[in-house]
Amino acid sequence: MRKIPEYLLIVFNCLLAVVVLFESRLEVPAWLAVGGRLHPLILHLPIGLWAGVWVIYVLRNRLPEYRFLVKLFLQVTAVLTAVTALVGVLLAWGGDYEDVNAHQYAGVVLSGLLWVTAIYFEKIPTRLLPLPLVIITAVLLFTGHRGGELTHGEDFLSFSTGAEAVQKDDVYQALVVPILREKCSSCHNDRKTKGGLNLSSVAGMVQGGEGGPALVAGNALESHLMQRIFLPLEDKEHMPPRKKAQLTEAEIEVLTAWINLGAPEKLSFSQLPADSPLAQYRPAASEEEYNFSPADPAALAEVNTPFCRVSPLAVNSPALRASFFVQSRFDPKHFENLLLVKEQLVELNLSKMPVKDEDLEILSQFKNLRHLNLSGTQVTGKFLRYIKELPVMQSVALANTHLESPELELLARFRTVYLWESGLSAGDLARLQVLNPEIQLDTGQRETVRIPINLPRSSEKNAFLQQGTSIVLSHALPGVLIKYTLDGTVPDSVHGMDYSAPLAVQGRTRIKARAFKEGWLGSSVLELDYLVNGPEPDSAVLLTPPAAQYAGRGARSLYDRRKGDPDNFLDKTWLGYREKPLEAVFFFSSPRELKSMTVSMLEKADSYIMPPQSIEVWGKTASGKEVYIGKVSPEPLTGLRPRKTTYIDIPLAAQKYREIRIRVNNLSPLPAWHPGKGSPGWVFVDEVVFN
Repeated sequence: MRKIPEYLLIVFNCLLAVVVLFESRLEVPAWLAVGGRLHPLILHLPIGLWAGVWVIYVLRNRLPEYRFLVKLFLQVTAVLTAVTALVGVLLAWGGDYEDVNAHQYAGVVLSGLLWVTAIYFEKIPTRLLPLPLVIITAVLLFTGHRGGELTHGEDFLSFSTGAEAVQKDDVYQALVVPILREKCSSCHNDRKTKGGLNLSSVAGMVQGGEGGPALVAGNALESHLMQRIFLPLEDKEHMPPRKKAQLTEAEIEVLTAWINLGAPEKLSFSQLPADSPLAQYRPAASEEEYNFSPADPAALAEVNTPFCRVSPLAVNSPALRASFFVQSRFDPKHFENLLLVKEQLVELNLSKMPVKDEDLEILSQFKNLRHLNLSGTQVTGKFLRYIKELPVMQSVALANTHLESPELELLARFRTVYLWESGLSAGDLARLQVLNPEIQLDTGQRETVRIPINLPRSSEKNAFLQQGTSIVLSHALPGVLIKYTLDGTVPDSVHGMDYSAPLAVQGRTRIKARAFKEGWLGSSVLELDYLVNGPEPDSAVLLTPPAAQYAGRGARSLYDRRKGDPDNFLDKTWLGYREKPLEAVFFFSSPRELKSMTVSMLEKADSYIMPPQSIEVWGKTASGKEVYIGKVSPEPLTGLRPRKTTYIDIPLAAQKYREIRIRVNNLSPLPAWHPGKGSPGWVFVDEVVFN
């Protein structure tokens, strides 16, 4: 039994030597190459055991049998190292790795050193034992370092923070380089050029790789770099690979704007065009040094959700800012999750969220909070008791709120307060100025600058309503004029109807509304689209299966009266099709008189989700005869535009039907202007409504 480890070492190391020496002449079966995926899993075992060898050696004076324990750990470590090296070679064969030789040969040397040390361990005097331990440890660190570079990039395990490379006033260095370093450089750098592509410099991007130039200066849509990013996540050509961290919408916007600007390597923020989207991402010039440590990456990943973004305040800064999006998706639990980064949070934006005073009690725990934005929320001022003890609080924004006798002494503590349309009287504002002569009060008064007023609000959030339901439009500010249209045109201060009474839903109802007030710019457009709950089918079947990852709830998804989330096409309400058209049949247990139908679909062109090429409809009448009703072809897109839910209305010959069959044909190929031109587009459907 005592010889078993030695026999295993002989077998594994000889096999390892043969595999490495003759790898160019060997062919590995596909089923065996899959075993290489175990390499990242088992490599931690010999590392942990080797740490155990050192612990035993350090405690040797307290362990009479320490040499036996060291030999045992050494033998097991040597066997596992040889196995790790073997599966590592399989991983290199089965994967797309470049410059792997240094890591591979270092692993072979490490395995050999452990083998020799294990065999001759009994002959090594105690006083000389540190020598092989140190040598093996050095080789282990080098091997791990080179392996880390293959997986995480060339800066892995280095002691450089990279801060010296960042120039805060340079667009490329401050915005573009950090994105490429974090999301791309692990595979495309000076040492590892996967696909022949090096993204560590503009010259490398222009030169490109096997797929041609990575960027076309001035044209993001024609740039290979952005085309790969815009591909659907499940596409094998999508970059970064599916299992790696993906680019955020802000990062995509930065790269797109930078390339469209000509991909300049030297350009200061002061030289940016006035309308450039890059201006909003200028790193903050912090006047203070933060003495707290950065947030734990795991905690940072947990607090980031599709509706809450937490990001560094500036390049290489430990300070964080958090912003919430989409009123209807606000979840107090996500707010409470911020306690995971309470030490690092210095800015919090809850603007326009349905937040009340009592929701803000946890603010007292954010001791480093400097800036708080509560504009457009439902606070009344009682929340001030929760932030009065925050030592470094500097500003609070309370625009478009309804403050009710707040404690002015608490407000007067802050350096800057935004109070336009907050309900405070002129006397209250004067009192604040007396309490703190240095306070900066922003009351929205501008001599030459006007800002847009907020959107009006609707009383009905549900898209499916009963016939005759009343729609109430309102605004948080007094004296606001709401103009609306029902014909799809955009109202302005002159055109459109004045809202004065609730609007009744009569069939399919499309409302566009804007708010206007003296001294303000008109609001953006509120678009409302309501569907009347008509006859529901008793059942339905899908004649073609959706893509496995977008299968929703099967055919039931098409008539369950649940709208899909337009911000998340992974929502289980959506059915996604690409390779085949969507074909479905709806059954009515007794013939129903139908006049029209509406198909609800998602449009998100940057993710290849397009309006369909056409929708065809067949019906089976009360007599059992199947008739072809017709085909509808929506107007094709001519360029990228913001995502939205679209409704396609299809008239039916007015009669009674037992069945309705539809075929939704996806757009294929995508048009020449699209970054995925030539490939098929997706169609996403969440509901079919009959009228």
